[in-house]
Amino acid sequence: MTRQDAINSLVKAVEDRNYGDVLTFDEIAGIINVKHGATSFHDILQAARKRLIEAGHMIVNVRGVGYKVCHPDSYTDVGVRYMRQGARRIDKGAKVLNYAPVNDMSQTAREAYNRVNDRMTRLQAAMAGASVEIHMLSTKKNPLLSAK
Repeated sequence: MTRQDAINSLVKAVEDRNYGDVLTFDEIAGIINVKHGATSFHDILQAARKRLIEAGHMIVNVRGVGYKVCHPDSYTDVGVRYMRQGARRIDKGAKVLNYAPVNDMSQTAREAYNRVNDRMTRLQAAMAGASVEIHMLSTKKNPLLSAK
């Protein structure tokens, strides 16, 4: 089975399942014909997850078991979780820049640092506002949703 065939098989298997169904790691291994734990297992799984999201389907990890077909009502929560993870990574990048030994950098590196640090400051400010907005819009007491 080629890599593409394995991806297609896994995507088809997920699309044929009901919301909430769990595919164990062993089931996935059987579908893609790759042993769980192998690098290619992870690569195929990630490629299939990307294709599934683009097709309006999603699977989420069930720790130690496998993957569950995500119910449509959970998509917002999952999306918000990924956005928060991204914001944490941005914060980590900002921390690296904040503590960078700027005085020891070459002139060229310092110029690049200043350009990136300037954009990082702007990005963090935008992310802070977006984070508050996302939190407000994702809560059940959203005033925009209750005004009908």
